[in-house]
Amino acid sequence: MPRRSPAALIVVLSVGAGLGACGGHDDASTTASSATVSTPSGQVKTVDLRKAGAKEVSLDGDWLVATKDAVWITAGREVDRLDPQTAEQTGDVSVPGGPCLGGAYAFGAIFMPTCYSTKGLVRIDPETQRVTDQIRVPTSGLYNEEGSIAAGEGAVWMVLDGQGCEACVLVGFDPKTLSMTHQIELEPGAASVAVGGGFVWVSDSQRNRVLRIDPRTNDVVGETEVGGLPQYLVVDSNGVWVLNQLEGTVMQLDPHTGQLIKTIEADMKGAGGSITVGAGSVWVRGTLTLLKQIDSQTGEIVAQYGPEGGSGDALVSDGVLWVSAFRPGHGTGPGSGIVYRLPLSQIR
Repeated sequence: MPRRSPAALIVVLSVGAGLGACGGHDDASTTASSATVSTPSGQVKTVDLRKAGAKEVSLDGDWLVATKDAVWITAGREVDRLDPQTAEQTGDVSVPGGPCLGGAYAFGAIFMPTCYSTKGLVRIDPETQRVTDQIRVPTSGLYNEEGSIAAGEGAVWMVLDGQGCEACVLVGFDPKTLSMTHQIELEPGAASVAVGGGFVWVSDSQRNRVLRIDPRTNDVVGETEVGGLPQYLVVDSNGVWVLNQLEGTVMQLDPHTGQLIKTIEADMKGAGGSITVGAGSVWVRGTLTLLKQIDSQTGEIVAQYGPEGGSGDALVSDGVLWVSAFRPGHGTGPGSGIVYRLPLSQIR
């Protein structure tokens, strides 16, 4: 059965950090047969963002975060503020250590991991456009900075490295003080975090599973076998949605029990990308295919978006679709990045 992790695995320091060794745990396993959904190609709408009238902004950025009155994108060693109406850059915040991984907006602040010159976590005030606090912790770089943190259930959650093991501790931080409030020992190989249904969910890309964690007890209360390389996951009222990047499938898990509901043949293989929810849909960002939209109620693919582009992120905020990408044929060098802004009302 699940057990609680040791009480002191991590020490948060203003300079440096230390962890104890990490080990395994016994989990309640959830395995179930599921329906496989394959949407006929004739029922999938094809949308070219440019032909649909999307605003295009040249910006070499990646991860997207929405706040009350702006959209933010990681760009090199800073986070840039984009006007939600025009997509033009209206500010920037220099991030010590360099932002990486998918960040989160909650508790009135932006939380962004850092992985480069300084490993840790920063809190950004979107109103003053300043970093208001930062801590140094061993942020995991196991998947080449492909992963995400989450916020909810009273904490900011991220996977950290341990002494002698990588991506083996889930930590919850107090959003006001950045002091550590939760520590859960994991087996090495965890990737991304999501919060929903009263639980914290962690993808384990080495063992192809999703862990369900009770934040009230710090117990791993269940695990679900999923597909290959499940780096990204997200939660809405209809499910925990997991992108299996090896097969390109998306799996829907019950947001309360973790039981597998269905497998969607999304054909979104590739090492980069992301998955998000908004406007009643699940949005799957890929590398070979720019973006696919899945109806959150039915699990059917309703639209595929182009033009083709490299790895990036997607976001839906206030009825507007945002996509970061690289220009086709221009690689990933300076000047090749682009951000699309498209009101969903323009999609026909």
